[in-house]
Amino acid sequence: MMLPSLVVVLAGSSSTPQRRRLDVLFEVLSRTHGGPSFISRSDLLLLRAAAARRFEAAPREGEEARFTDACEWVMSQLDDPHASFLPPERAEALSSRYHGQLDLGVRTTHEPLESRAKGGWRALWLPPRKAQPQAVRTIVSAVAERSPAALAGLRVGDEVLEVAGKALAASGGPEADALLQAEENERVPMLVRRAGCRAPIHLSLRCALLPPPSVSSRTVRLPARAAASAAPGQPGGRSEGGGHAAVLRIHHFGAGTAAELCSELRKLRARVDGSGSGGGGAGEPVRGGDSGSDGAGALDLPLDLRAVLFDLRDNDGGLLSASVASARSLLPRGAHVLSLQKRRRGSLRTVRSFRRRWYHRASPLGSCRRGGGRPALPDGTAGGALGSGSFGCGVPVIVLVNQQTASAAEIFAAALAHAGNALVLGTQTFGKGTSQAFVHLPGGHGLTFTVYSLAAGAASASHPLNDGVAPHVRWQWWSAVSTATAAADREIALAADAALRATSCSAAA
Repeated sequence: MMLPSLVVVLAGSSSTPQRRRLDVLFEVLSRTHGGPSFISRSDLLLLRAAAARRFEAAPREGEEARFTDACEWVMSQLDDPHASFLPPERAEALSSRYHGQLDLGVRTTHEPLESRAKGGWRALWLPPRKAQPQAVRTIVSAVAERSPAALAGLRVGDEVLEVAGKALAASGGPEADALLQAEENERVPMLVRRAGCRAPIHLSLRCALLPPPSVSSRTVRLPARAAASAAPGQPGGRSEGGGHAAVLRIHHFGAGTAAELCSELRKLRARVDGSGSGGGGAGEPVRGGDSGSDGAGALDLPLDLRAVLFDLRDNDGGLLSASVASARSLLPRGAHVLSLQKRRRGSLRTVRSFRRRWYHRASPLGSCRRGGGRPALPDGTAGGALGSGSFGCGVPVIVLVNQQTASAAEIFAAALAHAGNALVLGTQTFGKGTSQAFVHLPGGHGLTFTVYSLAAGAASASHPLNDGVAPHVRWQWWSAVSTATAAADREIALAADAALRATSCSAAA
């Protein structure tokens, strides 16, 4: 599912009857992003009157049941396969998956304070004292990246002395954990003791939504023959080893995906700069002892980088804004990312376009653009030459997709393919081709309904995404996508090898 925005509708100050809540539902439908895509405004007015009659004709007992039945009936009449009326628990779960939950981003452990044992002759005859609660120290064990705690300067190993003015030295663990809970935008003052600092440090943490992690990275070792990807007689051909490919797996597109992607690319850039032109060859040992993977998954070893792979397999989408922001950072200035379309007088017309502007920050590896002098692979659906894209440092860009790649993930893949000339590898994607609005209603319920049709490519030659994104090099995946096993990494290496060899054959021809 792809969510272009999060709209919150607030009820009036007075108590709202169920009929008024039904009216609010239709106000949301008519005003959010220009209204639903599959029903006209005149038909929406007729549906509103029919829903009112249905609500009044329902049995009077159970007002909430009447309201729920009317709302579910309304959404079923929109002729929209993605329209739904969500109960509060499902609406909260959907929002938490993409926008996150309120959290300071800090995890603590509780260590007992050292106590001196009292000995001597008095301990022989004094009666035993009543057991006292053991005093503990609260130590920061983890700080999430880009969290309120990280932004405030909290570090792993800090000892928390006070939270919101309350000392923690004599309190138990549960009490300390309760003090770290706060409301959105609430400031939480904290006093910590840090190793090497004489005086305690005062910090102020602002509680905010902390999105769940959505990007992971690892490296895979390519087969030896993949190193000869350059044309014969040209620099770059190597026979002694295949080098490495960086795999950036995007699980979904949430509120923090663009920042996470930039962070992973920054780590990758540091590795490339630190390895030099000849570092990290095939003869270099790979941690973990497996020939297909670097084992630990983190980008923490010098490597001879041969390709950057964006793994979108089984990515079912997410926030439209996150997908656009992620693609913008990887594309050259002026590149067209996406077109939003609505049906006007029987035909689809573009109502908004997204481009990479001069003020959008580029990724640490630069922009993905057509490779220098290399012919591209034909793309039958797009009718253009695609597949020769590479970063400014000359590293080819490959996008991995499968049949479960959908929605926002298709936007990202299509943008890199059309505007960045990246090579798409795998199978035809799902072909969702539409964008849904997610709206919170009073009472905690939620609505999802289609508001836009999606198209990639320039406005003069747009390509609807309802047919999916066609790969330049087809590869039927056989290993599981959800886990980074040795077999899965080996298949990724073989697939990337096939894509690089296809590109080199096209260049030689």
